[in-house]
Amino acid sequence: MKLALKIDVNTWRGTLQGVPRLVEILRRQHADASFLFSLGPDHSGRAIRRAFRPGFMKKQRRTSALSHYGIRTLMYGTLLPGPDIGRRGADIMRATRDAGFEAAIHCWDHAKWQEGLPLRRTPPGPKPRCGGNMIATSKFSAPRPAVAAPRAGK
Repeated sequence: MKLALKIDVNTWRGTLQGVPRLVEILRRQHADASFLFSLGPDHSGRAIRRAFRPGFMKKQRRTSALSHYGIRTLMYGTLLPGPDIGRRGADIMRATRDAGFEAAIHCWDHAKWQEGLPLRRTPPGPKPRCGGNMIATSKFSAPRPAVAAPRAGK
């Protein structure tokens, strides 16, 4: 059986702490994966705007968001400025690619993108909203072959 593993990395904490750990685990297991990075500011704290949507708080409790993301991440974009994931994490992204994994664009500002998804009638394209190939080229030193847009309702 073959599996495809797609890892969305949307926070500074996930880039800084999670990605290097996952790369090491996957290498030990001889497993392949695609890492899809948010390249702009970490505005994870802005998800609080969705708190009044049906099911949002239930999902947060079920998935233990606070323990997974940490309080600092949940304040980015609200009480704390959101760190620039692409600028601060470029070395980690390149190291992921250099370790043999696909490293590509997920989006620019994940929180902003998700807030706008329920209003869209057509799927969002990667060009203006995810930062585009020019930014990926500067982060990865080569154009990226993949782009993964977040899905509505996720």
